[in-house]
Formats: sequence, structure tokens, C-alpha cells
Amino acid sequence: LNLSGGTQQQALLTFNGNAIATNGTFSNTAVNLNNNSNTIQVSLIGGSSLTNSSGTNTLTLSNSYTGGTTIAGGALISSNVYGLGSTNGTVTISGGGVLDLGNLTQQQTSVTLSAGTIQDGTLTNTTIVGASGSNNVTANLAGSGSVTNSGGTNTLSGTNSYAGNTFVAGGLLNIASGSSLGATSGNTTITNGTLDLSGGTQQQALLTFNGNAIATNGMFSNTAVNLNNNSNTIQVSLIGGSSLTNS
Repeated sequence: LNLSGGTQQQALLTFNGNAIATNGTFSNTAVNLNNNSNTIQVSLIGGSSLTNSSGTNTLTLSNSYTGGTTIAGGALISSNVYGLGSTNGTVTISGGGVLDLGNLTQQQTSVTLSAGTIQDGTLTNTTIVGASGSNNVTANLAGSGSVTNSGGTNTLSGTNSYAGNTFVAGGLLNIASGSSLGATSGNTTITNGTLDLSGGTQQQALLTFNGNAIATNGMFSNTAVNLNNNSNTIQVSLIGGSSLTNS
């Protein structure tokens, strides 16, 4: 499909494998990618949205769409810094889907995972939500981003420097590398969930246990620890200039 440099609008644009759209723009259009080897050489603008239902597909152009990105299966590769549309957009990953950042630094308001993976690049100023299922974030997390583990089993293994807070509000959050809790100035709060340090040493400005909270399998250094409510399990060692308050 060649748009000859023009802008078009459709309710739904479906790529069903070995499909090409080129040389133009779609505005306010829901785009669905099925199967492999689709070529998306058109820009998506306005209230457009993008769903990767299956297969491996690549976004190569700069987009500004605001309708959000859904990866319900397969892999979506964003090989342009603005491939995912507006930096105020959201991404939802489920069904074993993969978001590949193309070894670039990209920004979204939030990425929510329910059995998914984020890999190969950096997300900056982005809220990461692990909602359910088994999720892996091997990409780096930077800027003012934050992490919320609300359910499922979620693993951070990138080299992270995010300055926002970390919330374990349910499920299990695994920290697979020494820097995966982000900036040492950050705060981590555990409520009805488990934080597993995988044998590593972490540092935070404040670590709060808010009830039915577990931290295990590692050490916190130079960290103020605050214990609130009942049934908190502290199975980590506290070293260096750490302090402990039972509130």
C-alpha cells in the first residue's frame, strides 16, 4: 500500500504478514500487526494506536501517535527513538510479548507487563508496572522512572539508575544485578510482597516494610530501614551506615 506522500485515516489497518505500507501517514487509525515480516514505512499520528498481536515486527519511522501500544504476543522492535509514538504514551505487554528497544533510549509514561519482556535498550522517565505473570526487564531503566511490582514474578536485570521509587505491593520482585534498584538515593517500600536480592548488595535512602513484607537473600548497605505494622520478615543483612527503626 503506497500512500504517495498523503495522509489517510481508517478505523482499522491490519498487516497480515509480508505486508507493506509506505510513503505517507495514517492519522487516528488503529493498527494491528499479525504474523511476521510486515513493513511499516508510514508514520502514525493523532489518536492512532498500535497492537502487535503476533510475529516479529519493526517500527522504523518516527511516530507521534497517542493511542497507546499493545503487545499481546510476538515481538515489537522499535528501531527509532520515537517509534513508540508520543513520549506521553503507554505500552501494555501480555501473552509472552516482547518489547525490543533496538538498543536505543526511549520514553513512555508507563509500561505495564502481564507476562512479558522488555529488552535491548533503555527506558527513561518511565513507570514500570509488573502486574501479573512472569516478567523480565533486561533493558536499563533511567531518568525519573519508577518501578511498581503489584503482582506476579518480576525480574530486573539491567544496569539501572532510575531516580524514582520502587514499590513492591504484591508478588515477587527479583533483583538480578547489583544496580537494579536504581539510584542509591531512591526509596523502596514493600507491602504484602517479597523483594529478593539474589545474593547481591543494594543501597537505598529508605527501605520501608509496611506489613506482610519480605526482603530476602542479600544485603542492604548504608540504608535506613523502617518497620511498620506486623508480620514483616527481614532476611537480609544490614551493613555499613544502615539504621533500623521499628515504628
